[in-house]
Amino acid sequence: MKGFVWFIVGAIIGAIVGALWIGPERVGQLSDADATAVSSAADGYMQAALAGDWAGFASHYTEDAAVFAPGAPMLEGRTAIEASMTGPAPADFRTMARGVEGCSSLAVRWGTYVYTAVAEGTTEPLTDNGKFVEVWKKQPDGSWLMTVDIWNSDLPPAEQGGATDS
Repeated sequence: MKGFVWFIVGAIIGAIVGALWIGPERVGQLSDADATAVSSAADGYMQAALAGDWAGFASHYTEDAAVFAPGAPMLEGRTAIEASMTGPAPADFRTMARGVEGCSSLAVRWGTYVYTAVAEGTTEPLTDNGKFVEVWKKQPDGSWLMTVDIWNSDLPPAEQGGATDS
């Protein structure tokens, strides 16, 4: 029993020392300039999408990025992301960031989005709105690329064009 108590005490001390050792002062805070650079990079991928420039859109992802789109399998890698982007440019695509936080080499950006496009086989545009979380990684050249992208709609599945159980 005495050994177990010392083990717990040691684990607690180790956790405290580890937290102090690998704190923001060691990793580095996300600077205002880097937060602005992440927001600018996000603006870049939205502009590429609005132009129908799917290669340019995909260029905002790391080579090993993961995309978690609603109702679809995970996409892994920039090549798969670009291959998944087909069709005409959307009529509207905007993200409204609610926050950008992180450290000197990673940033998390989250918020809401609006996306309007004409779905395949239709003529009327459909508008989707929802929320997103993106993880951005600082590159050796100082640029920021997205490494994880996840979003989901606020609309019920039937309004998203998905299958229903009825």
